[in-house]
Amino acid sequence: MTASWIAVVPAAGIGSRAVESATRAEGLPKQYRLLGGRLMFRRSVHALLADARFSQVRVAVGPGDTWAADALAGLPRTVCLPCGGETRAETLLNTLQSLDKDERAGVLVHDAARPGLPRQAPARLLDSCVEAPPGGLLFGPHG
Repeated sequence: MTASWIAVVPAAGIGSRAVESATRAEGLPKQYRLLGGRLMFRRSVHALLADARFSQVRVAVGPGDTWAADALAGLPRTVCLPCGGETRAETLLNTLQSLDKDERAGVLVHDAARPGLPRQAPARLLDSCVEAPPGGLLFGPHG
């Protein structure tokens, strides 16, 4: 049984498929867009922090990201890692490699630009993973 969980939030992308000239003109990746006055990826991290089983949320940003530290300031159990790669897969691999080899924690990955995660969805997924290891996938409109 997994005693604790680590959430990994890849946030190193620039949102190249999202087209919004005002945001691009400012030079901001899409995870830094405001939704209801709050940053998109801060909303994603908040949804994960709602479950106390996450001992840590690791947000993986690009090495040159100058916004993330301020954007995540004040969030408990949240670490910003400048280990983003050229692709999402590379970013995830780099983040997973940052884990302590002796660390006995499960890992859940949630994209920074998916802020609509219902608070109960991570809890349901973690419950399912405990009952039927080694992992699970959260999908669909109902999480």
